[in-house]
Amino acid sequence: MAKKKTTYPFTVILEDTEKIPRGVWLKERKLAVCASDYPAIVGLSGFKTPVDIYEDKVDPEKVSEEVSLETKYRFDIGHALEPVMLETIGREIGAVPIRDKRMVESTLYPYMRADIDGLFLMKEDRVICGTELQKNEMVLFEAKTTSFSKYMEYREQPDPAHVAQSKFGMLVRGLKHCIIGYSCGGNNLSTDLTYHLCELTEEDEETIPLVVKDFWEEHVLKQIPPSQALGPHASEFKKALIRHYGKTARNDGNVLKFPVHMAEILRQSIAVRQEISELNAIIKSKEAQRDSIELPLVNMLGDRYQSGELDSIYLSYKAGFSSTERKTLSAENMERLQKEHPEVYQMLIDEAYITTSVSRTFNVRSKAKKAKTRRKRGA
Repeated sequence: MAKKKTTYPFTVILEDTEKIPRGVWLKERKLAVCASDYPAIVGLSGFKTPVDIYEDKVDPEKVSEEVSLETKYRFDIGHALEPVMLETIGREIGAVPIRDKRMVESTLYPYMRADIDGLFLMKEDRVICGTELQKNEMVLFEAKTTSFSKYMEYREQPDPAHVAQSKFGMLVRGLKHCIIGYSCGGNNLSTDLTYHLCELTEEDEETIPLVVKDFWEEHVLKQIPPSQALGPHASEFKKALIRHYGKTARNDGNVLKFPVHMAEILRQSIAVRQEISELNAIIKSKEAQRDSIELPLVNMLGDRYQSGELDSIYLSYKAGFSSTERKTLSAENMERLQKEHPEVYQMLIDEAYITTSVSRTFNVRSKAKKAKTRRKRGA
């Protein structure tokens, strides 16, 4: 799709992201790093890793328009609430709400794109969330719908991932402030809507383009997956990287000779793994202690009661049984099925009821070398 007019500091890529096919929007997102990608790149997202973003960008032709009903439901609720949140907050802060659904690209950093939820045009000078905003200042708006429990957390402070996304958007749009609005989808705007204001700093203006440029040029363009985990989600990053390499693993069985400088990394890994083993042993010991303590409760309930309650002056207690039914097909029964009913087994294979999955794990071990001894030669 041809680019539209340039309005410094950005170029309009799509005029209205809500009026185009989802596939078109997804393809345009693949041509740059977008605002919602940025929290994953810097390790602040609990949903995606830098590896996931990398895999999406390196294959610009692969677009999946499939959306589950659950995801569609969340999207629809979010889209329906955006204009309501925009107008409600606009009235409260004394600003003109502007619905802006354009996808734009930074003119300074053409590998950065953002599509936003709206804008506020301040009517007068006003202090919002402790920050002074000027008359006629344009303020970015980012709307987030969430569960009630998360909403209660976000009333106290915004999610760092949402702040990172907003700062990315401000940089692309050439703005200094963003209001992040949160709603749990309730029917009372006085209690079910809250917002925070974040500011783009000079440090943000310097670091964000450098991080994104490095990701785009050193990984996406060179088709080399990122290898450094930023933020608190290193475990998810490692799993994603193992999965990525597992898709095209051709070197299984080959043994790489690590260079000498990797010895310290190997030693640190083994030390941490040993600590984890010791902690797991403590957990097992505590679980055994717990089970021993709870035996009288199990015996008292026996086979007559599902649960029991006790009310004291300050606390109420409840203990009981819960059951979960799962249907499984063990490897042993699978072998029986293949041996005793081969036609049924093959039909289940052909119809994809039985699938084979291979998981890769990563381990680090060490073993002491045997001391070399010099044997005496016979006289």
